Amino acid sequence: MPKLKKERRFQCKPRHVQKFFYPAPKANTFSSLRIKAAQQAALESNVDVDKRTLERIIRKEKKLANLVEVVPSKKHAVKKKTLKSSLFYIDGGARGNKEIKPKPRYKIKVEKGEDGEKKEIKILIPSKVQHVSSLYIPTTEDGLRLMKGLNYVAIRVPRKIALHNTGLGRTNKKSLGRDGSRPLLCALNYTIKKGNNMAHGRSSGIGIQCQESYVCVGGAAKRGGRGIEEIHHAVRNMEVMHQNEVHRLVFGVELCFREFMPSDAIYQVQRGIEVAGVPLFSTPNGKTSKIYQAFACAKNVYLSAHIDRDYTFSAVMVLKEGEYGLDDEVVAYFNFPRLGVSIPLRPGDLLFFDPSEYHMISSRCKDEDDIYCISFYLKSNLIGGNDNSSPLNEKQKDHLTEEQKKQLEKEVKKQLAKEQKKQLTKNDMKKQKVE
Repeated sequence: MPKLKKERRFQCKPRHVQKFFYPAPKANTFSSLRIKAAQQAALESNVDVDKRTLERIIRKEKKLANLVEVVPSKKHAVKKKTLKSSLFYIDGGARGNKEIKPKPRYKIKVEKGEDGEKKEIKILIPSKVQHVSSLYIPTTEDGLRLMKGLNYVAIRVPRKIALHNTGLGRTNKKSLGRDGSRPLLCALNYTIKKGNNMAHGRSSGIGIQCQESYVCVGGAAKRGGRGIEEIHHAVRNMEVMHQNEVHRLVFGVELCFREFMPSDAIYQVQRGIEVAGVPLFSTPNGKTSKIYQAFACAKNVYLSAHIDRDYTFSAVMVLKEGEYGLDDEVVAYFNFPRLGVSIPLRPGDLLFFDPSEYHMISSRCKDEDDIYCISFYLKSNLIGGNDNSSPLNEKQKDHLTEEQKKQLEKEVKKQLAKEQKKQLTKNDMKKQKVE
C-alpha cells in the first residue's frame, strides 16, 4: 500500500479579526443563547490552516487592497447626540430640485390622568435635514472600501462586476445581462403592493419617507407567535417569472458577497447559519439563498439615520427603469453621518455595509427619476429562532462558554417550572368543571 502524503499545515501569524455581527442580547433566554452559540462558533477561527486556505486568504486580502480606500472625515462628521435626539435626513437633490420636507413623526407616551385613566399623548420627534454636499463624497467611480481603523465599514463592488453578477446590465458583448431592469422592477412593484407597509407604526424610531409602501420580504419572525415564517406571503403569491427574477438578484448579490467580503466575514456568517440551522430567503419553487434572510424595498424612499441589529454586513442597491451601463449618472447617496462620508450610487451599484454604524439612504438626486432602493439583510433574531420554548440542541450547546452553560441550566429549570405551573392550572380547571 502506498503511503498517503500528509497535508502540510501552516501556523498563521496573529492577525486582527473583525466581528461582522451585532453584539448578542444580554438576556439568557433560549433564543438569546442560540445567538451567543452561533457567534461563539463564528469566532472559533482555525489558527493552523492548510496551504490552499492560506493562499485563498492572501488572495482575498490583495483583492481588497486594490480597492480605493476611503477614511472617515472628522471635518464633516455629525455628532452622535444629534442623531439620537432627532430624525436626521440627508437631501441628495441636485440643483433645481426642491428641498425635501419629511412628514412629521410622533412618539406615543402613555400617562395617567387625574381620574386614573390612561391617556395617550403624541409627542413630535424633531427632525433635521442636511444636504449631501455637507459630507465628504469620494470621487472614484470604481470599487472602494470605507475603513474605520483596521475595520471595514463599507465595500462598494466594482461596477462592472456588480452588473455582471446580478445580470442587471450588459457590460460587454458576451454578457447575458437583462435587456433593461423592467422584469425585476415589475416583481418589486408587486411586492410593494402586496407586502405589509412598515413605514408607519415602527417601534424602532426610524423615519421612513417613501412614495408608496416600505415592505420587508422574506423570512421573518412570526408576529404574536413563535418561530420563523419561511416563505413570505408576497413571494408565495408571485408569478413564477417574478420569483425567478428576485431569486436571480439575491443569488448575484451573494456571489459578490463571497467574492469581495473579507474571508472572516464569510466564515462567520456561514458558521453562524450552520450552528443555528435557520431558514433563509426561499421561494415556493424550492430556490433558497445561502446568506440573506430577506430584503426591504421601497420606491423613492429616504430614511433617517439609524443602526440595525443584523448578523452580518447588509447590502444595498438603487435601481431605476432602463438599461444600465458603466457610465450612468448618480441617482442617490448612501451616508454614514458619524464618519462624515457619503458614497454615491448609480443604478445597479452594490454596496456592502456595517449595519451597526449609523447609516441611511438619501433622497433621489432628480425628482423626475423614479428609483427603487432595495437592501438585503440577515437579522440576529432570526439566528435565535424567535422561540424561547425551544431548547438548544447538542451542537449549539458545544459552542457555549462555561458561564453561558450555567445560564442555560438556569433557563431550563425556569422553563420546567413554567410548564409545571401551567399543568397545575389545567388540572385545577378540570376539577372545577367536574364539580
